[in-house]
Amino acid sequence: MRTPSDTTQKALEYIGGLYDIEASIRGRPAAERLRIRQEKARPLLQIYEAWLRAKLETLSSKSDTAKAINYTLNQWSALTLYCEDGTLEIDNNIAENALRCVSSSRSFCPYRARS
Repeated sequence: MRTPSDTTQKALEYIGGLYDIEASIRGRPAAERLRIRQEKARPLLQIYEAWLRAKLETLSSKSDTAKAINYTLNQWSALTLYCEDGTLEIDNNIAENALRCVSSSRSFCPYRARS
């Protein structure tokens, strides 16, 4: 197992902060989620984006970290879309878990809705 670099650790801290905000608003009405995202997540995302762009300037363009940062920045509008709509989730884990059940050959799926 590899130890995360300082850059990776810092990126994970930013992402963790965004997920902390989401945990604090889970289950709240969409309008409230949107308001809190605008107040808290949007500024954090702006700081994170600026940090990514600054970090990219210090890296070799061929490094794995630079490739990951470029991918993130190329997907930025999709990654931040949830801050524009209180009904959206920060990620697609719910959909992925549902698809995991479809593709699984097991008869039991812990993510399947119970009737």
